Amino acid sequence: MDNSDLRKPIILGGINGLILGLFMIFLILLGDVAFSSLIIAIILFGAVIFIPPILIGDRGVSLGILFPISFLTFIFPLFGVTLGLPNSSLFSLLQLLAISGMGGLFWGGIFSIGIFFYRKFKS
Repeated sequence: MDNSDLRKPIILGGINGLILGLFMIFLILLGDVAFSSLIIAIILFGAVIFIPPILIGDRGVSLGILFPISFLTFIFPLFGVTLGLPNSSLFSLLQLLAISGMGGLFWGGIFSIGIFFYRKFKS
């Protein structure tokens, strides 16, 4: 993977964030069914974290990079915004989707910078 491939984690991180946002919107629209018990919520949150990297995984970026991007995007921007959402109106859900996409781009950028410096100091 050369330096031109450093864009892939950023792009796939953004796509990952958008898929995470869509899954969270689906869970919000399910309402009490998704959060009726702790076990169901843990299973659904785990699925939300692990499904997007599997869907977009075979595109030149390893799952070892996509899973942490997915986890960090879920925990920091997405989960916090979901808990602070004022309502489930269309505008609020679009904000959730936009913030999750930006979070994925951010964490993908962090991993791209890390890969760049790892290669630079390794050689």
